[in-house]
Amino acid sequence: IFLKNEFYFQVIQSWYVMGRLGAFNSSNLQ
Repeated sequence: IFLKNEFYFQVIQSWYVMGRLGAFNSSNLQ
């Protein structure tokens, strides 16, 4: 269970970072 939570946290963290970078790039394009 601990390992599963660790993996879930990493997925959410990477998704959050990618989302922020995507929004940043989109704002620069406009």
